[in-house]
Amino acid sequence: MELLQLRYFKRVAELQHMTKTAEEFHIAQPSLSKTIRLLEDELGTELFDRKGKYIVLNDAGKIFKHYADMVVDAVDDAKREIEEYKATGNATITISLRVAPIGFPDLIARFREQHPGVKFVVEQHQHFLDDLKKGRCDITVYSSMTKVSAPNELTILEEPILLAVPKTHPLADREFVRLREIADEDLIASSPAESNLRYAINTYCKIAGFKPKIIMDCDDYMTIQGFVRTGVGLAFIPKVSWMDQQASSSDLRYIPIIEPECKRCINLHWKNTGYVSKASVLFRKFTLEYFSKKEDYQVPADRIATKEK
Repeated sequence: MELLQLRYFKRVAELQHMTKTAEEFHIAQPSLSKTIRLLEDELGTELFDRKGKYIVLNDAGKIFKHYADMVVDAVDDAKREIEEYKATGNATITISLRVAPIGFPDLIARFREQHPGVKFVVEQHQHFLDDLKKGRCDITVYSSMTKVSAPNELTILEEPILLAVPKTHPLADREFVRLREIADEDLIASSPAESNLRYAINTYCKIAGFKPKIIMDCDDYMTIQGFVRTGVGLAFIPKVSWMDQQASSSDLRYIPIIEPECKRCINLHWKNTGYVSKASVLFRKFTLEYFSKKEDYQVPADRIATKEK
């Protein structure tokens, strides 16, 4: 008994017509009839009753079709899974980082432990999300002042924005600082000026009633903290995104800001139009699960299980 015999039998049973089945498989009708007859001989029973030009399953045929369907479907499912595995194993996932949460290198390393063949292309941009083509990459990570929740994007992390000061600064021993208290302080800000973090800081300062006194722009967070350390100015430091650097800076102090409370949200946006690879879907689910374990923000369980439409 061969798989092709089962496919022929299954289709004849569905169409109840030898000629139509032969045409569909592009074989001669006598060859199809012979195949079905050999199958019946092997089973020791007829599988069809002939009614004019049509044939219908008899009771034995119905029993056999039940098992033939399971075999053919299982083989087809296996082929699809193997194809998806091959595609996933050789896939390239493109990620656009408008902001880089400190856990991302670890996240990718853990994902590649399970899918070692997957390759990544990571682009880093500091500009507003809308300034670039949204959806051009498989995954986009960006920040906003408020949480987002949509069919193809979700807030994965919420982080405070702290004030970095030298340990010799008068504010260094404070448990918190009101934002208006630093209205006259020299500030070092992230660049470019149109970055989401810069926009958030300008907005919070406006709420507090002043325009920030920015005396230096810098596009590297480690360098920013270096300037703070030497007393050039104070800086706003996202707690989670820059955690590794701040943890080792014993000569700096990081103070929570209130009135208003300064924070930002880290969001995951994923492509859901055009071709979406299985590898991309797997990585997105893996990312949501990874960040659901962070204390700063719990990804809703129903969003982790969301399937690609």
